[in-house]
Amino acid sequence: MVARFFSTDGEVMEPLDDAGERCLVAVERSALAVRHAEFERFEAQQVRLPSLDRTAADPDKGSRRGRGAPKKFDFEGVLCAMIVLVNAEGVPATQAEMINKMRAWFEQRLGPDNVPCDSSIKLRVVRFWDHIKPDTKKPSALQDIHAAARADGGRRENVRGRRP
Repeated sequence: MVARFFSTDGEVMEPLDDAGERCLVAVERSALAVRHAEFERFEAQQVRLPSLDRTAADPDKGSRRGRGAPKKFDFEGVLCAMIVLVNAEGVPATQAEMINKMRAWFEQRLGPDNVPCDSSIKLRVVRFWDHIKPDTKKPSALQDIHAAARADGGRRENVRGRRP
């Protein structure tokens, strides 16, 4: 239903009925034309609500986001697990050890016969390994903290020096 519209000259027009009163006019969708700039302005003002579909937010359900096949492996989940691992235990000594830990995570979640190949895991590890790999030439505060924790049998002291 249309109550007002712009003419080709840019003038605001209001449809009138036979009695000269303002009225609403039904316009078929196929006859409606919207300028691209107006469409973009409308889209920018609309609030995007999150999806109510739980499977779309759950990577384990193999949901489709956009085009292409659904994701088979939860690489975001394994990266989160590796962040926790690096925070708790320190950076693995080698890239191969990191790949093995990621493979073990997939095996634990998906079973030993349903893990990505090592080359797929390595493609993800290569992206961040140069930034976190242990550098034996530079001293690191994290290396000292993790070495002290390992020497203490894995028990870490909290900030105030008391045992948890």
